[in-house]
Amino acid sequence: MPRVRFPDKAEALFNEFSPYIDYTDIECPFKPGTPESIKAKKDEWQRIVKPLYKEAKELSSCP
Repeated sequence: MPRVRFPDKAEALFNEFSPYIDYTDIECPFKPGTPESIKAKKDEWQRIVKPLYKEAKELSSCP
């Protein structure tokens, strides 16, 4: 899979919500007490990066 370069906005969003991620709990990715505004930033980040991942995956599957 080729390397994916995220837009600056996606990187800024990731930097805002990543301190709240609980990497030990797969069911609930956020630490207890995480504000809804932070969760919304993760949702926005996903809307930006999912198409980029999909495009990279399609490119990597080309013959």
